[in-house]
Amino acid sequence: MREQYNDSPPGLLLSKVRAIEGDIEKDHLGLSPSDWAYVVENADIFIHAAASVKFNDTLPSALNVNFGGTQRVIQLATEAQQSQSCRRSGTVKVSSCY
Repeated sequence: MREQYNDSPPGLLLSKVRAIEGDIEKDHLGLSPSDWAYVVENADIFIHAAASVKFNDTLPSALNVNFGGTQRVIQLATEAQQSQSCRRSGTVKVSSCY
C-alpha cells in the first residue's frame, strides 16, 4: 500500500482504513450482516493477525481461534474477491514467548 499511495497527500492512507469490531471465534467473525456486507463490497486488502498464544489453552479453543478464525477470514476475503477485484489477502502469524 505504501508504494501505491506514497505520493498521496498526508492522511490519505489513513482515510482508507476503517476499524470494525468483530470476534474471530464467531461465525461471520461476529460481524453484523450490514458490517459483513460493507467489508465484502469495500475491502480489498485483508490483514489477519488474530491468534491464541496461550500455551495452556485447550485444544478446542486453540483450534477455534487459530484454525477456525483463519477459515472465517478466508471466507470473508473470498466473498470480497468474488464481489470485486480484491488485490491481495494475507495471514500474519503472531507469536510470543514468555
